[in-house]
Formats: sequence, C-alpha cells, structure tokens
Amino acid sequence: MGVRYLFGDSGLFPGSNNFLEILRGFIVHVGRAAMVQADIEAKERALGEAVTGTSKQLDAVAAFFTDVIPEINHVGADRPADVRPLVTELAEFAQRLHDSTRSKAMAALEGKKSTTAREVAELKSEIPGCLNNFFVQSPLEEKEWAFSMRRGVDTAEASAVVTYPQGIEAAFVLDAEPEWGVAHKVGELARDVNIQIGMKKKFLSKSLVPDRTYLNDYYFASIELADEVTELVLKRKLETEEGLMIRLVTPLGEAPVGEVIKVGGEAEVHAATPEDAAELRRLVDALRDVVKVTVRRRSRLLWVRLDEKDVLEHDLLMMMLERLVDTLAPLAQEISRRSPNRHELSLKVEHSDGRREEIYLKKDELAQPLAGLPSPVWKIFSRLGVLPAVS
Repeated sequence: MGVRYLFGDSGLFPGSNNFLEILRGFIVHVGRAAMVQADIEAKERALGEAVTGTSKQLDAVAAFFTDVIPEINHVGADRPADVRPLVTELAEFAQRLHDSTRSKAMAALEGKKSTTAREVAELKSEIPGCLNNFFVQSPLEEKEWAFSMRRGVDTAEASAVVTYPQGIEAAFVLDAEPEWGVAHKVGELARDVNIQIGMKKKFLSKSLVPDRTYLNDYYFASIELADEVTELVLKRKLETEEGLMIRLVTPLGEAPVGEVIKVGGEAEVHAATPEDAAELRRLVDALRDVVKVTVRRRSRLLWVRLDEKDVLEHDLLMMMLERLVDTLAPLAQEISRRSPNRHELSLKVEHSDGRREEIYLKKDELAQPLAGLPSPVWKIFSRLGVLPAVS
C-alpha cells in the first residue's frame, strides 16, 4: 500500500495524487502560458491598430496632396512665364513629399510587422515548454491511456497517449529504459503461453493439423496496448522480418477475441480459439502490469489536444484553460473549506506505516505567479474560488 491523501479535517480525500502539487503546477506553468498568450494577443492587437492607424494617416495624406498639387498647378497657370518653372518645381516637390511620407510610413509599419512577428514567434516558442512542464510534472486524474513501444536490436522507443476526463488528450515520450532497455521474451512475463498460429501438414500425411507453439522464446518487437485493444509483434530474432502479429480485443465484461497473423512472408491470418484468446489475455494482463509503470515515467510532451484538435495549432489554449479551471475548482474549493487555516490549502498524507504529515499551500503565494495577468484572463483563474486578488 502506498500513501493516501486526507482532507485537512482528516476526512478521506477522493484523489489518488497530490492535488496541491497539481494546483501549484497549474498556476505556475499554465498560468505562465496564459500570460504569454495574453502578451501575444496584446502585440497582435497593437499591430492591428498600427495597420489601421497607418492606413488612415496615408488616406489623409493622399487626400491632402490630391487637393494641393492641382491647386498649385491651377494658381501657377496664370503666372508669368519666368515664374512657371517655380510652379512646376513646387508641384514636383509636393509630389515627392507625398511619396516620401508614404514610403516612411510604410517602412515604419513593415518594421513594426517584422518586430512583432519576431517577438510573437519567440513568445509562442515558450508555450510548449510551459505545457510540457505542467503535463509531465503534474499527474492529473486520468481516464485512460494507450501505450506504444517499438523495439530495435539495441534500443526501444516508447510513447503514450493519455486521455483526461476534460476532453483533453496528451501524448508523451516515455523513459522506457528501466523496463525496456533490454529486449524481453514473452516467457519472462507469462510462461508457457501456447497458441495455434495456423495449420500444418500432419507428419507423413497430407491432412492438416493445428500448428501450435509456445511463445516463451519470442521477443516483444512492438507493443500497442490500450484499454480494450492490444496489438503485439513477436519475433524469435529482432533483426528479422518474420514474426507473429497478435491482435486481442478485450471488451469490458465480455470474452476476449483474438487473431494471429504470420508476418514477414505471405500473411496468414488465424482466428484465435476461445481457449487461445484466454491464454493471450493472460499474456496481456501480465504485460499491462509492466506497462503501467512505464506509462507513468513521462519525459517529454509531444502534443495536447482538446476535443481532438491540437491546442496550439487551433489556438485553443484559453479554452483548455477554462476546461481545466472548471475541473480543478470544485476540489480546490472543498480543500479550502476543510482546511484549518483559511489562508491556506492543506491536505494530510497518510503513509503505509500509518504516519501522517500535513502538506499545505499558502493562498497568497499560490496566486503570486498570476500577478499582471489581464483582467479577462485573471477572471478565468479566479473561478478556482481559492485565489486572493493580486496586482
């Protein structure tokens, strides 16, 4: 048994993770991302205003010279011949002044566009790091996950897609070294898994009989493991193409359904018998126990999606922020209500030996990273219901 969490009044806490650390990580890292996004929007808004202002300025300048230059020519038309060259020179000067005024204004605007683009790009490059720090370091309560591993002769690469109840999905690169740094055989996880992999000719006969094999000496070449569907590629030698692809569907409350495909040559598909599917489920259950450990070891965020859309590509950061706030708020408010000190959020940690310790966050320190947020963004965070106002 590991640790469990209690409210400050010693009532049983419903979460299995350190909610205070999650909340702190949310404020620090997602708060920083929101601050950066607000800066981006402010710069883009200022650029839009500059474009509009420059357009109005140049329209006014053009209208002015449209009136002035014809008037110069009109007035000069009645002047003596020795004055007319001056009239022409004055009109040409006015035209040059118009052109130079326009050129300077456009150059200044292009300079602002270039500066804004550079600054926005720099700011945008910071947001993925903020999200990485939050999702990698702050273990939100999860709905489900899907694990993927590719094994080479010398190395393994693993990743996971984690689904959260808020309609958020996040993909991670995993540190697979402890469990998958060396190649593992099936027999190391589940001994004597024996299945039919096709049909073969009976010895000294033309009749066909089931071709059965033990999987003990097959290596895991690739693993795709989700709640209800598992796909494995098993090989006797990792450097060869030949092997077995095993697909097992395990619907909740129903018997597993599987199939075995020979790969590396002419594909042969064989539907697993109910008995073989049960054997494969034994393997998958043993595999899942190992994979659960790997899935928790997240080293880098690959992407975040909200309602199946990439958060950064579709500018959904603020929508995700609202979704997370609305998810965290009820528990944060309940912790606040049940904390002995109204200026703190506190929980108790109960260890396996019965020992208890208090952990807490001071509300004013929790809110401090949000100082300087624009009012509309601050109002989103304030829906947590536990943050004092900051300036």
